Amino acid sequence: MTTDDGARLDSRQPLDGDRRSEVMLRSLSTSLLWWRTASSLATPLLDGAGPDAFALLVSTQRTIVELRHDGTTQRTRLNAMLPGGTTTTQLIRVLGNERLPEHYQEAHILRDWSDNHYIGTIGVKPGAAGKRWRFLRGGEYYLAYAVKKINPVMIIDTTVAIFDGITDSDRGMTYSQREHGALGHRFRVLEETRLFSNDSVLILPHTYMTESFLDHYSEWVAAGRPSTASQDEDYSWLRSARALAHSEDYNPDETPDPMERTLPVPTEADFRVTGLMENAQWHDSAHLEASRVLLQARYDLKIGIWDLARNPTLRQTLLDPTPIAAPPTATAPIPDAARRRAEASIGTELGRRAAEKNTWTAILASLAPMIQQGWDPADKWGRKWHLCLPLTKPLLDPYYSHNDEPIPLVQLQLTISKRTNTINIKILRPNLIGFDEYFHTRHDAFEAIAGPCHYPSRENEFRRIWTDTVGWTDDANWDKWAAAMAKRTTRWVQEFAPIREAYERLYTDEPATSDIAALPALWQRPNGSLKLIAPLRGIGAVGGAETIAKLTTGTELKLQREPRNTEDHNAVVVHDQAGSRLGYVAREISRLLAPVMDPPSAPTFIAALAKRPEPNPPSAAHRQWDPILRYDEVLLSITCHARRSGGR
Repeated sequence: MTTDDGARLDSRQPLDGDRRSEVMLRSLSTSLLWWRTASSLATPLLDGAGPDAFALLVSTQRTIVELRHDGTTQRTRLNAMLPGGTTTTQLIRVLGNERLPEHYQEAHILRDWSDNHYIGTIGVKPGAAGKRWRFLRGGEYYLAYAVKKINPVMIIDTTVAIFDGITDSDRGMTYSQREHGALGHRFRVLEETRLFSNDSVLILPHTYMTESFLDHYSEWVAAGRPSTASQDEDYSWLRSARALAHSEDYNPDETPDPMERTLPVPTEADFRVTGLMENAQWHDSAHLEASRVLLQARYDLKIGIWDLARNPTLRQTLLDPTPIAAPPTATAPIPDAARRRAEASIGTELGRRAAEKNTWTAILASLAPMIQQGWDPADKWGRKWHLCLPLTKPLLDPYYSHNDEPIPLVQLQLTISKRTNTINIKILRPNLIGFDEYFHTRHDAFEAIAGPCHYPSRENEFRRIWTDTVGWTDDANWDKWAAAMAKRTTRWVQEFAPIREAYERLYTDEPATSDIAALPALWQRPNGSLKLIAPLRGIGAVGGAETIAKLTTGTELKLQREPRNTEDHNAVVVHDQAGSRLGYVAREISRLLAPVMDPPSAPTFIAALAKRPEPNPPSAAHRQWDPILRYDEVLLSITCHARRSGGR
């Protein structure tokens, strides 16, 4: 392709400083010329699949970029140039007893890995019937569960998701494993979400990164699809690229990276089908490209594109294939015009940030009554400003705390955006204390504080206690607003006092400490002890619900390590005094307990039942144990005493 400053580029060659080919991918995915070529390949494939066939578009870009006469860019909606009409396929997840909204279809039931109880549903809203192109909305994570329900004839993917490890630990891999050579997982995700059937067609922009990734995918398939990569050095290129692209230290005030705003705009291009992979093997794409060109020129031909590309007689009679040239091996520099536009964009962005900061500084001065109550204006994300009011003292939760830093488990969060401001109650691990039930029963009280016009009632506004159509761009009387909000804050704090007290009882128990970070070093402290609260999981898997229903709070229980557990080598099983299995200590706790329980000098562990809900009446026997099986509803109290010198 030729860019607006005359630079000649091949999309398959690397660009200087563009390790993951994101600049090139951005250029192709916003190019009208690329989309015309892609649609000229997709259209005959859809025609051959029937009148109801459609393509699923996985793309963060829904506009194409064109140049103005002055060298600046303008955007046009992509759906305007896709023949056959466009619509949106929406994916959502609902939890607990929530129902799927109208027009959504059930795609997958989510169940807890430990005891198989229901935790949620993945729903899909297919979009308008008869449309050839469907944009995906709703998150990569759910696609693995829903793609077979959606059942597209092909997927056109212009994102970096397949290179990026598009799932997390809920899909069976820890963060550490994914970052240290477990590319087999990413390749499996590729097959689950993109190549989900033998007839799946996946169309990708051909970049240096695309080809490198698929080369390694081919090697992985040839090796028998191992679950983890066996030779880390072979995959160091991907991990190093990912490390460059994702910094753990996000700073919203940092000058933007020019590479993230660099966009070469093709003014002329000879885009082609330059790669064809079938059954994880590369094949010559010349005949498929020649078939595309012929069918684009001769729309009157009623021949399937695969028939034309694969039938020797038709190929010899109708096609004039041109060999696909090898890509350049040299790294190309970033085109000058694209670099200048990126620099100008950054200058504009920095000016906008400065103006916004001045506006926020003025608003912040008006919020003094709220700040005196403890609201902390320390958080900013994008173009939204946040203030948080902790309702609990900082406590260390083993699942949510990062870097062993205590965090408030309950807090109010005020978000001020351009046109609105909202307040949510942010609570971690709400099932520990039955927060949802409390929230619903106090609906009238929260509405009385906020006022009917400021208290949302829609289901998707769950746990929101305030909403207002005033934002930081509005000319509002912020002094008056802050004074009113300070009065409401006092009442909100009073309403949430039972929640605060319940959490602090669970996580602190004087004179013992709830700081689980001290657990690994406990045995080094003579006479030391600590106490922690842990959920009991896997109750249904071991059939422990009926036994638990007979126990009373405070009943002493036994802990036993299961180092040979194939699901979790850190597993800690819980028994009653008669030896009946009740379940397992929650994995996020057992991973810290196990290393301390295993050595001969291990501390003494005393466990007791801290909480259990009442079972349903026997008349509803088929659902009698649901309250006990509900996620994180049964809690254990575990006290650890350091081993004394000379014995326990």
